[in-house]
Amino acid sequence: MPRARKAAMSPAASQTKPPGQTTPSDRAKGQGQPRPRSRISDATIQLELRRRRRRRSRIVRWVVVLVFVAVLVTGGWLAGFSSVLAIRQVEVSGTRMLSPVAVEQAAQVPIGRPMLRTDLRQLTERTQTLAPVESAEVTRVWPKTIRITVRERAAVYALSQAGTGAELDYLLVDRHGVGYTSVAQPPKGLLVASVRTTDSSVLKDIAVVVAALPVALRQRVDQISAASPDTIELALDNGAVLRWGSADQSRLKAKVAVALLHRKARVYDVTAPGQPATR
Repeated sequence: MPRARKAAMSPAASQTKPPGQTTPSDRAKGQGQPRPRSRISDATIQLELRRRRRRRSRIVRWVVVLVFVAVLVTGGWLAGFSSVLAIRQVEVSGTRMLSPVAVEQAAQVPIGRPMLRTDLRQLTERTQTLAPVESAEVTRVWPKTIRITVRERAAVYALSQAGTGAELDYLLVDRHGVGYTSVAQPPKGLLVASVRTTDSSVLKDIAVVVAALPVALRQRVDQISAASPDTIELALDNGAVLRWGSADQSRLKAKVAVALLHRKARVYDVTAPGQPATR
């Protein structure tokens, strides 16, 4: 009987294993399960991805910069050196006395030169050498046109040139006292001045006086004369004389003169507008 008990217990004892020891069946069970990934390998992959993204970003930036530079260089060449944007024609506006051809010839616009390399200031200065031109503006009209806009002088009065040996009898003078063209007869309604001095500032002073005259007074003036800047006189249509003096306070002198002319006299004196006189 003791032997039978020992044999019965033998299979159970054979199934037990020491702690920590694996059996073939245990190893077979573990073959179908995924092994955990290493943390170090994951970090390496992430680092490589970041490097690739940075590399692509640098390449894109360089490509953009190179394209931008290429566009600038090409545009600069087209605008400044090629014939694509060269001057092909000239437009002139604002002329009344002058012809557009005369303005274009004076400006000396370089046909065929690139628009961007054309000095507009030089064109303006050359245009303003024409005596009838008070001011000029030169602009670029892309892609091929230079536009010249002139403002011609307007006559304020006509200066008599009798006895000076001039071919024509009258010189037209503008508001700045600049004489710009001679004519045989002054335009209708334009006052005539006679100057017995070589002081060019007198021409401007007379222009100031004429501009200050109201219509009613201007209609009564036959001629203006001056021997110096302080001796401007107006000859009236009734044979009387209006002594003006200098061009200072011309607007005030004009108001005083209008009131003074209501009196009958041969001489009206407004040289000192605060103390007018007649005789």
